[in-house]
This record gives sequence, structure tokens and C-alpha cells, in this order.
Amino acid sequence: MASPADRRQDLTRRWSWTSAECVPAMSERSLTDEELRTARLSLRRPTNADIDAICAIHTDPATCRHNPSDALAGREEAEKLYRRWNDQWQSCGYGYWVIRRRGSARQLGFCGVKP
Repeated sequence: MASPADRRQDLTRRWSWTSAECVPAMSERSLTDEELRTARLSLRRPTNADIDAICAIHTDPATCRHNPSDALAGREEAEKLYRRWNDQWQSCGYGYWVIRRRGSARQLGFCGVKP
């Protein structure tokens, strides 16, 4: 049986993308200022400051119980994941979001789309 790290590498190879497959951003506005708000939640583009939260959430076995391919081994993998998310934002103009309770700085999780 393949280890979790082997399964992640296999998924990464199967779902890899290039910027040529992405649609360019539609405007020149700063993507770091992107934020979506609902009555209860705030979604914003991830920053370097979110790497600790990415690590904490994606190294927690309970968090990844139903999606083990999201499990990370440590901070180095969290940094790589953040860089992939950031690269996608720069290339495509969309990507993963940090989810927070509106009015709070605490990250609850992450959501988004891949090209």
C-alpha cells in the first residue's frame, strides 16, 4: 500500500497545471486586496502570514480524515502549498481562499478552485 506522501505525489502529478491553462486576470487591481464577505464569513487571498495556519490545519489528522490527500507532514510542505496557491493566483487571477469568521483574524480553513 502506498504511503500518504506517495499518494500526494501521485495526485500532484495527475493534477498538475501550467499557467498556459489559466485564464488571465480580468483587471489590473491588486489581487492581495481581494476579499469576499458574507453575513458570517470573510474570504481573502492567502498571504505568507497564513503558513502557520496552513500547517496547523493540514497536519491535523482529524481535519484530513475524509480527505487524506490534503495531509501535510510539516511546515516545509505548508510553505510549498502556499507557494502553489500564490502562483495560481498570480497566473489565473483566482485560487484558494482563507476562510475567517467575519470580524476575526483567526483562520477557520481554506477553500477554492483549481484550474
